[in-house]
Amino acid sequence: MQSVQIDEIARLDGLLDELSKDEVSKDELGKDELGKEAPTQCRFLREHLESARVYLLGLMPAEYALSLKMAEGALDCVSDPGLRNRIEQFIHGAESPA
Repeated sequence: MQSVQIDEIARLDGLLDELSKDEVSKDELGKDELGKEAPTQCRFLREHLESARVYLLGLMPAEYALSLKMAEGALDCVSDPGLRNRIEQFIHGAESPA
């Protein structure tokens, strides 16, 4: 259990780092393809993934699953298809934490 939890936290940390880089590249452009301000558009995705991390650390599986479900609803803001796919795989692979 402890090892699985540590692995999930490490994966979440990596995804959050990648998301930060994606947001910075959008910020350099100023706006995304739809003309929305890029940093604001992914704010909710970041908040849900950060909440999921906190709930995982606190061993709160229901809250963790809810945060991941809410993060899934905000995935469209990620412009990098590879990063979006990795986040989606994480969400679906982590839906039932041990």
